[in-house]
Amino acid sequence: MKTKTINDIEYIIYESGMVLNDAEKSYYFEDDLDYDGDIKCLHFYAVKDVIVRGNQYVGGNQYVRSIYLHLFAKWPFLLDRDSDTIKIGCESKTESEWVSFFANKEKINTDPSDRNYKKLESAFNVARQMKAHLVLMNDKPKAE
Repeated sequence: MKTKTINDIEYIIYESGMVLNDAEKSYYFEDDLDYDGDIKCLHFYAVKDVIVRGNQYVGGNQYVRSIYLHLFAKWPFLLDRDSDTIKIGCESKTESEWVSFFANKEKINTDPSDRNYKKLESAFNVARQMKAHLVLMNDKPKAE
């Protein structure tokens, strides 16, 4: 089993077929991951895309670059830690462009008076908070 140390944390480098269900172990993902099941671990560090078809229980640090959210809206959201762009469905705009879009009640395949549009706008506000959280949760500890 290969390991990698980052910020004094020893991670097990994930290999295909590993079961991720030990709350005392930390895992590092070098490649894209499409995991069908729950994940339970101490620390989680991904450098590529990760899809988890279950719940994640991470007791310590979780380093991820992007999050794909459905938020019970008509289209999913893709948030990227390293970009100001937020993707809703197949439309990408900066956060400020989306704020303007919803403030002006612009239309993309859904009328602004429609319930789905209102759910999308509400979900966008949640996604903005999640984006801020994504950046914070990936903050590296400062050297003392």
